[in-house]
Amino acid sequence: MLTPDQLPRRVLLYARKRRIQIVDKLGSGQDGWVGKSDDRTAIKIFDRDKAFKNERRSYQRLAERGITSIDGFDIPTVFLYDEWEMAIEMEIVQPPFILDFGKAHVDFPPEYPEDIMLEHQANQQELWGDRWPQVLSIVGQLERVGIYYLDTKPGNIAFPGQRL
Repeated sequence: MLTPDQLPRRVLLYARKRRIQIVDKLGSGQDGWVGKSDDRTAIKIFDRDKAFKNERRSYQRLAERGITSIDGFDIPTVFLYDEWEMAIEMEIVQPPFILDFGKAHVDFPPEYPEDIMLEHQANQQELWGDRWPQVLSIVGQLERVGIYYLDTKPGNIAFPGQRL
């Protein structure tokens, strides 16, 4: 189990509210911190309000449409949102999965210059290689429900058997 001095303050506040313990760190990045609870859920605490709102809106949209997977890639079920702590508590999923919607845009595509988007797509195509068509299929299906998913990196989209 992690000690309190190993946890960000808002993680401790959220855990105290929920009467759970944080037992492990699952990751951290630009958008925030992710831990595992003794209730076997993932707790994601966001550093930026915009990322929290993007992720919350994306998961809400998917839930409204009853979408729990795309092309066999699971999408975590969200159990709770905490606006005050900018926290989302969700199911822990194993590959294949899709997660991390903090950089997604809901309802409207991002307004980036075409050359930037083409460069991003070329970089992603190189990164994914022969898996790129499947990644494009996932992105296309998300767009059909109004979610413009840009953070298509390994770890956010995990293929079967992929080591994380």
